[in-house]
Order: sequence, then structure tokens, then C-alpha cells
Amino acid sequence: MVLKRDLFFIRSRDLGSTQKEGRFMIARSGWIWMLFGVLRMCTDAWNEGISRSEIIQ
Repeated sequence: MVLKRDLFFIRSRDLGSTQKEGRFMIARSGWIWMLFGVLRMCTDAWNEGISRSEIIQ
């Protein structure tokens, strides 16, 4: 339900703006999600490293 509403919002926004701007918005949100994914991977690796070092000590 929320996804459908968001898609409609994005589509209506594209109608108001140029196609290029719409693509830029999608690309920018993609970058944000990629950063989130990298950050999560780093925190997972960090937590794993801490637990391993605790086991060694």
C-alpha cells in the first residue's frame, strides 16, 4: 500500500519535472541505499571482529 503510494508520488513528480530530474532522484536514492548497505556490512564486520578479539583474550 505504502509502496504503491510512493510510486504514484514519484510518477506524479516526474510529470511535473523533466525526465532527467526524475532519473537523478532515483539515482540519488540508489546511492543512499548503497551507502546504507556498505555501512551495515562494515558494522557487521566490526562486531564480528570485536567478538573474535574478545574470544582470543
